[in-house]
Amino acid sequence: IAPSKYLNEMQLLSMAIHRNQPERIVSLLDDYFQKITGMISVSMNHIIFCCYALLVFLEQKFEEDNISFYAYFDRSICSFEALFQYRSIREIHEKLETAFIEAAAAYAADIEMKQQPIAIRAMNYIQSNYDKKLTLESMSQLYYISKMHFERLFKAETGKTFGSYLTNYRMEKARHLV
Repeated sequence: IAPSKYLNEMQLLSMAIHRNQPERIVSLLDDYFQKITGMISVSMNHIIFCCYALLVFLEQKFEEDNISFYAYFDRSICSFEALFQYRSIREIHEKLETAFIEAAAAYAADIEMKQQPIAIRAMNYIQSNYDKKLTLESMSQLYYISKMHFERLFKAETGKTFGSYLTNYRMEKARHLV
């Protein structure tokens, strides 16, 4: 099977996406396309097959890490059906390059956010959702920890209980509305 020849390039691309290295993504994707198009009389179907193999490989790598591939990669660009809608090799290359760079940036932003302390993430969540029903239970479920552990972390990081922070934030917002 032809794509197995490109396994090294696929692995390097996967690492560059996971590490949010846009310049490396561009370079590696250029190399990949140069290799898959470098044969004499290469068909568009061969290019589509090799690109689809790359997408399947990347999806498997994300799934190995329990990460949903399509949470970061747009199905309308990164699917078998989408590859057939493109009119040229250049168009496929450009679409995948853009999709890979955007996915890498989104993945990096998610990782960075998840590395923030729970209280910081919780305060950001409260500020965006203060008008909804927020409870200690719903907040602890959001971060997959017990209510008691959430409350302890929140108080240790903010100096306030979840309930007092939420009440104070809502009162402050109400003051600005009046």
